Amino acid sequence: MNNGFNLSRLGAMLRYDFSLNRRFLVNCALGLAAGMLICCMINLLAYRHNVVPENYLSGMALQFKLIMAVAFMLLPTYLMSSLRSQRQRASYFMLPASTGEKFLARWIVIVVGGTLGLIAAAVMADVAQYLVSLVMMKGGFHGSIVMQGIEDAMIGMKGEHGEVLINNHSHSAAWAIGILLAQGFAQHAFCALCGTLFRRWAGVYAACGTAALWIMGLVGLVRWGMEVCDTDMIFKTNEAMERWTMGGLIAGFAVAGVVLYVLAYRLFARTQVIGRPLLNI
Repeated sequence: MNNGFNLSRLGAMLRYDFSLNRRFLVNCALGLAAGMLICCMINLLAYRHNVVPENYLSGMALQFKLIMAVAFMLLPTYLMSSLRSQRQRASYFMLPASTGEKFLARWIVIVVGGTLGLIAAAVMADVAQYLVSLVMMKGGFHGSIVMQGIEDAMIGMKGEHGEVLINNHSHSAAWAIGILLAQGFAQHAFCALCGTLFRRWAGVYAACGTAALWIMGLVGLVRWGMEVCDTDMIFKTNEAMERWTMGGLIAGFAVAGVVLYVLAYRLFARTQVIGRPLLNI
């Protein structure tokens, strides 16, 4: 078999991986929708006598974003979720496709498919809470949490935060966002590494590792004075130092993410049919 990249083989692997992980994707979407709906019910009861219904919609929009961000970050830990038994691994790795095609197909199905599942879960929970609010709540609470979240994001981009980002004399907020995005990429790659390395409890190990990275990142932001409320104070006397330092951090996180994804692929390629109880190699 030709080990080069072939689109037809990739398409076949996508269909096969989707059939293997279809139940996982559906259960993930339904479980997250149920969790989001429970959060909505708790907040509906809390805001039942509140005279400012907008607080409910904005607060729930923020909770939806946090839940989706955490779930998206942990999706790569399920790259090997349908290959736990020896029979599953043996039949999968004997398929006529290269290792790169198999890894890419599983990544697309789990990460991209899971992301679509997250969006579907948010929409389902949003529709359900809207219907429940019609029964439980007075006028003003009957709104879309998803649309409120989009509206809040647009206001944030066009308001004060947008002005800070485009201000030629204050790039600190832009640097902070860049660092957080690069750090998120590195964390996503770390979760993929855990997903290919550990046969069981990969999500727990990845959650602990990403929590440690977030703590380190927040400590770094505070150490360098990158609080959003004080973005004009950092490096205001030495813009060259700001560019080199912040650019170096972003590049470091980006390189770390690439290296971790390469390691995840290498571990995927070395997956053993008969492996250790907790490891795939």
